[in-house]
Amino acid sequence: MKGDERFRRIAVSKVGKDIIIQNGINVDKLTSESLNELREIYNEYNCPIERLYGSNYFAGDITISDSLITSASVTERTHVTIDRKSKKSSEKHLFIEEVVNTEKIGVKVIVRNEFELWRNTLKFLKEVGYFMGGSKSRGIGYIVLDDSESTYAIVSNISEIPKFTEIKGYLS
Repeated sequence: MKGDERFRRIAVSKVGKDIIIQNGINVDKLTSESLNELREIYNEYNCPIERLYGSNYFAGDITISDSLITSASVTERTHVTIDRKSKKSSEKHLFIEEVVNTEKIGVKVIVRNEFELWRNTLKFLKEVGYFMGGSKSRGIGYIVLDDSESTYAIVSNISEIPKFTEIKGYLS
């Protein structure tokens, strides 16, 4: 904790200044509850997935923009909930599912620091894909990264205009 100011600030904000002091932990004020919370903060802070995507205690190193889906159609499907024990439909459990059909979703992402983890995430999305939303057993919501239409730019100065390049070379 002495060497990592970012972790120290997170710990102070969640556990308290009286417990987290400049040179370490004030053991006299450490309760089992604050120790458990400190342990949880430490584990999340050192987990590469939590560092990339964020956790209960701090923001992640990526920011994903809200996505606008254009040229999509919405299909409604009526379903009934099945009681697994009796294998019959549940009473009064009729619902309508809306399925958004689209060929493409545009997403803008800002990555800070954890570039290698983000690169591996993109490789996974390209090679394996991912299910979004419900109805996975019906095959609805499966997405894959199309690297032929994806681009990236490295921005080191906020005032410069980004130069976008195809992501294919970045992933290989």
